[in-house]
Parts: sequence; structure tokens; C-alpha cells
Amino acid sequence: MQQEKQFSPEESIALIESMIREVKQSAVENGFLYLLWGWTILFCALIQYSVLKFKLTAIKHIEAIWFIILPVTIYQVIYLIKENKQKRVKTYVDDMIANVWTTFGICMFVASFIISKQNIWATAYPFVLMLYGVPTYLSGFAMKFTPLKIGAFGCWILALVAVYVEPVDYLLIIAVAMTIAWIIPGYLLRAKFKREYNA
Repeated sequence: MQQEKQFSPEESIALIESMIREVKQSAVENGFLYLLWGWTILFCALIQYSVLKFKLTAIKHIEAIWFIILPVTIYQVIYLIKENKQKRVKTYVDDMIANVWTTFGICMFVASFIISKQNIWATAYPFVLMLYGVPTYLSGFAMKFTPLKIGAFGCWILALVAVYVEPVDYLLIIAVAMTIAWIIPGYLLRAKFKREYNA
């Protein structure tokens, strides 16, 4: 029978401290994915908005800009696999947030499929903004991080505003929503992560 390794008091304390740091790191998002997706969607929305608003007819099929989401999704999957391998501790908050965003991703895929088949993008953007607010709020609630919850309310308010603007301006509203819901909270999360994890 293999004898279990005996830890000295110093080694036990070091192990406990290491586990506390792991849990602390898990509990504080580093903001990377919020920034990745916030900037990706902001970029696509502003490019398409500029082409349509200023009638740059030389650029055809500008909606294809959104296909950039595919390589970004692949990059995210690789990033998350790598992150999960490095984590020795996984908290309930980690699981909850992961499932919230998985649900959001599935809903967005289904919604995008239905909207494209029905060709109702011109009227669907307010509903898309409404959807953006759901995982943002729940993540903010799970992490007890107010800027995300504020960003979610921003998405819902902008969804109401979008009803009163021209369809082309929906893209500009989406860019604003990404800034207040994901980009600003993402940078705040990054600062919080550096401050608390490196403390």
C-alpha cells in the first residue's frame, strides 16, 4: 500500500495559501472575454454603420464583417480550455457564469438563425440588445460586480431607445451598448483582478 505523503506545518500552510489564491482568482474575473467580445462587436457594428450611413457603395456585402465572430469564437474556446487546465479550483460562481453565457450563446445562435431566415434584421436589433442585457446582469449579480449590472440596464434602456431610431442607427446603439455593458466593465474587472489577485 502506497504511503501518503506527510506535509510539514510549513508545507501545509503554503498549500492552504495556494488554494486560497486559486479560489480568489476564480472569484474575480479578469475581464478578458468581456473586452474580447465588446471590442469585436463594437468594431463590426461601427464598420457596418459607417458603410451604410455614408453610402460607401464600393463596399459590397458589408454584413459579411460579422463573420469575424467565427474565428473569435474559436479563439475563445481555445482560451477557455487553456484556462480550465490551469485552474485547480472551480467555484460555484465559475460554473454559474459559464452556464449563463453558454445559454446566451445558444439563444443568440437560434435568434440569429430565425431572424436571418425571416429576413427581419431591420426590426430585430432591439430584441438582440435585450438579450445582451440578460447574461450581463446575471454575471454581475453572481460576481457582485455593479458595473456589469449597470451595463445590463444600459442595454435594456437602449433596446427601448432603438425602437425610435432609423434602422441604420441600430448599429450605433449596439456600439454604445457594448461600450457600457462589456468594454468599460471589462477594464474595471481587469483592474480589480490585478489589484485583488496580485495583492
